[in-house]
Amino acid sequence: MIKVQNFRYLAIKELQDAYNKMSVGKGGIAPSVDPTVPNSSQLKRDVDECKVAIKKLAESISTVKNVLDKKVQDEIRKVRDLIRKHVNSI
Repeated sequence: MIKVQNFRYLAIKELQDAYNKMSVGKGGIAPSVDPTVPNSSQLKRDVDECKVAIKKLAESISTVKNVLDKKVQDEIRKVRDLIRKHVNSI
């Protein structure tokens, strides 16, 4: 579970870093991302980095969801077994 948490943390950190590269001050877009500025290749790289970070984050969230679903199912199974044992002992 710690590996999953570390992976999730790193994915979130990478997404935040990519977002921060594109943001200036109070959320305004940096002048270098203006498509009329010759540095539009930087914009494309930034957008691509964001897409990769978002994909990693989505994969991480999916992994965590699957792990939690499995744990919930295990707990439900344990409770059902305890109830059956209790009912059979009566």
